Amino acid sequence: MKSEDIVRSIKEIAERNIKDREKLNTAIEIAYEDIRDGNADFKFTEISESSPPHNACAIDGSRYIVPVQDNIFVIARAVLIRGNDKGNKEIPPEIEQEFKITSNYYDENIVGNKSILLMLQLETSLLDKCKDVNVIMIDGPLIDPPVYYQDSHIDGFPDLEDYTKMRAMKIIEKREKSMVIGISKRFSQRLLVNYFSNRGMKQISKSTENFLLSFLFLKYRMEKEIYNTPLSIGPIEWDLFFQHERKLEDLKSLEDAYQMYKEKFQEAGLKLISYYYQKDFSSPIGRIDMLNLKEEEPGKELIYVNRWAVSQVKEITILNKLADDLSNVSKKESERLISLYNLFTMSNMEKEDLILKRLGKSNY
Repeated sequence: MKSEDIVRSIKEIAERNIKDREKLNTAIEIAYEDIRDGNADFKFTEISESSPPHNACAIDGSRYIVPVQDNIFVIARAVLIRGNDKGNKEIPPEIEQEFKITSNYYDENIVGNKSILLMLQLETSLLDKCKDVNVIMIDGPLIDPPVYYQDSHIDGFPDLEDYTKMRAMKIIEKREKSMVIGISKRFSQRLLVNYFSNRGMKQISKSTENFLLSFLFLKYRMEKEIYNTPLSIGPIEWDLFFQHERKLEDLKSLEDAYQMYKEKFQEAGLKLISYYYQKDFSSPIGRIDMLNLKEEEPGKELIYVNRWAVSQVKEITILNKLADDLSNVSKKESERLISLYNLFTMSNMEKEDLILKRLGKSNY
């Protein structure tokens, strides 16, 4: 291909993308006006109410996958952080954690999917340790994982169906005495994009969820000149996301997952509701999931999120930020654990006390 042909092709792509972006911006402008003028099923709300004295906890987890010879190791950890607010916010230094290391001979991609369930299982098990708290903030959506697929049983890892039932029941149990909140900082499923696409704004289907939300929040802030005011879009009942037959491809597996959780939530008289939240114009946008009784006024959870929120922190709240940092399984930590495995295998299973002695000398 000649140089001038390459330049021409790139120019054509750029011009086409510029035209598409102009159409997209126009469609999002219409979506914004619908929300602002009260023609959508949700609204902008400026958050000014203060939270009462309360106790909170946040949960996060991580996992690390390490291929070793013909085996694949998964190292998973979940951490719980507490916060007390009696007028001044305090974060006690004590933490709770769950840790597990397991392995299997399956393909790395299969084990990778299972490792997510293992991490989430550890996170969910920590709900039992959130005692005497008013609000529980979980990293990620309440419906987690947000996809449902047919999975095979692998020793050492939870099965998806068993896990989703366990998670739903744990959340329902904790909801009896505490508010349970899911905080999503990434939007792989385009819920709002799908909503507006089904209202005749088909061009929005070419947008990412984050681009759409960033436009909506910034447009409102510029129009009202409120750059430092906490702001939300909502409430959005999840049935609203799936009421249309025509759905974006990336929502189909999420709908399957939602139906599994919804059945359990409805039995407890609960419905899943979400808000999109931004502390100020320079902060990331998070989706705040919550469970409400049908007769409850939604949204009171937002004042607690706002109380612990920190500007420009992607985890939204300081409690979730600390839980994220402390749950992290680092490469260095995983290498040390694999070194222990190698010591056992290479020494032909020497006596445990001898191996521990060697590790002590190496400051393991």
